[in-house]
Amino acid sequence: MGNVELEYSSLMACNKHDIEEEYVFEFKGKRYECIGENREFDIEQFRFAIKDKQWTTVSNRIINQLKWGPNIRMIKT
Repeated sequence: MGNVELEYSSLMACNKHDIEEEYVFEFKGKRYECIGENREFDIEQFRFAIKDKQWTTVSNRIINQLKWGPNIRMIKT
């Protein structure tokens, strides 16, 4: 996840004032916001996978959505 995350974090990172907390999830100490057209579905999927401890699934979805999105963005903390 490192290279993709570094490459896209500077492009899609946002400030605290434009975050919609209802679409935010946290994984490995980093916060992400679902921003795509299907963000209601996306946040449900991320929250379910995290609750169900599907760590590989969550990691793969983050990588793919940062790379092929923009469906999520990393939030600066």
